[in-house]
Amino acid sequence: MFDTLDDVINLNHSTDHHFFDPDTMRFFDSRIESPLMRGRFFVTSERGPHMARAFTVRCAGDDGDIGSVGAGFMGYETRAEAVEWIEGNDE
Repeated sequence: MFDTLDDVINLNHSTDHHFFDPDTMRFFDSRIESPLMRGRFFVTSERGPHMARAFTVRCAGDDGDIGSVGAGFMGYETRAEAVEWIEGNDE
């Protein structure tokens, strides 16, 4: 469990993961769309070429790795749907 999203970002960088690197974020046109929720979840949005922006629920692992959970990568049409999954999930 983490206290803040900054804690997640710092661990991700210090363990040589690249999820939050500016080049990675730019490649996926990714934005962080929520604070850290329930100690390990947050929402991002991404947009592919010629696609509408969609939302992904992310889960921070104890090793600093970031995974997609719930409906998967770009699996939610709205931020509210992604947040609802986090609030109602028992993972």
